[in-house]
Amino acid sequence: MFQQFFERIVLFCQEKGLIKGESLMTDSTLIKANASLESLTSRDDEKKEEFKGNGLTPPAKKTISNQTHKSATNPEAMLAHKKGTAQSLKYKVHKSIDSKSRIILDCYVTTGAVHDFQPYLERLEYIRTTFQITPKEVIADRAYVYCPQFGKRLK
Repeated sequence: MFQQFFERIVLFCQEKGLIKGESLMTDSTLIKANASLESLTSRDDEKKEEFKGNGLTPPAKKTISNQTHKSATNPEAMLAHKKGTAQSLKYKVHKSIDSKSRIILDCYVTTGAVHDFQPYLERLEYIRTTFQITPKEVIADRAYVYCPQFGKRLK
């Protein structure tokens, strides 16, 4: 229902001539999940180490990652961080906007572990098919430069 409401607003803006669609900008933002690191449990069923506020901390040499642990309270939240910030459980919001009007055309949420380029081309296709917008240029930061699914750099 929320997605349909969002799309209707974008279509209304388009009908009123507010969206040019010639140039799109895309970026992502990490959003803190409503779960603490203490909610992490081991993915290994035999060892099930739990850190639920009981004062236990993982052994110093043990690495905690999305491959080894998951949140018991918010399993879709993933460990993520930007350089210079602490690692925590997060989601990632990928946004694309019309660069002239600054109207958001797409807002797509993934786990924090999804790299910026992974949903990028799929989301551009969503904009093209949903709103019949085919931009002349797309603007993104360097996190979007390499798309391994195509084995090449985007320009």
